[in-house]
Order: sequence, then structure tokens, then C-alpha cells
Amino acid sequence: MIFFYIFIFRLCSTDRHKLYQCLEAQIRLFVVELRLSLLKNFGKGSQNLLESLIEYYSRLCRASNKTSVFLQEFESRHLRRYNLTWEFLNRRLFQSTVYSDASIKNGLAKYDINYLLKFVSLLLKLVLRIFS
Repeated sequence: MIFFYIFIFRLCSTDRHKLYQCLEAQIRLFVVELRLSLLKNFGKGSQNLLESLIEYYSRLCRASNKTSVFLQEFESRHLRRYNLTWEFLNRRLFQSTVYSDASIKNGLAKYDINYLLKFVSLLLKLVLRIFS
């Protein structure tokens, strides 16, 4: 853990953009693994696509919150210059990689409106729990 902090501090001091690229690559790998797992489970006939989507999104948010402690200096020195936050970047990668996948979108389109309203309600509760 201390090595991770030293690595971040060193790159934040010398090359913030390189640090951003390294972190983005790690997040992208994590999110791609989530997407592949979601598609694999969905391909097996899982009827719980929405619940799985919420669970995977929740995993990403938890990981983002845990790593944000180490990235406060990086966020304040680099990301804020572009009106970005670490959590926003994580969520954007999830949206662009997982939610934008055509197979997942087609799977979500099969749910009726009441089920989708339940999904939105659960998602809002998750977001409120994260920010409180």
C-alpha cells in the first residue's frame, strides 16, 4: 500500500498526465472485466441484468472511494483544473464501457417500465448512500 502512495506522489510531482494515463488504464481494465462478467452472466440466461448492473456499478463506486484517499493531491492539482473529479472519471468509464455496450442496451430494452422505474429508484438510493 505504501508503494502505491509513493508511486502516486512521485508521478504527481513530476508528470501528472502520465499518472492520469496509468490510472485510467487500470480503471479501464477493471471496467472491461466487469463488462465481460456481466455479458457472460447475461449470456447464460441470467434474468437479473439490472441487479447485476447495479452490483457492478456499486463495486466500481466502492473501489473509487477507496482509492480517492490516495489521490486527493492528484485531484486537487490536476483534475480540478479541468473541472473533473476522480469519481466522475470512474463513472464515465463505466458508462462508456459497460452501459453503452449494445448487448447490454438490448438486454435492458426487454424490461418493462415498472422494472426500469425500480432500477432507477435503486440507483438513486445507491448514489445518495455514496454521497452521504
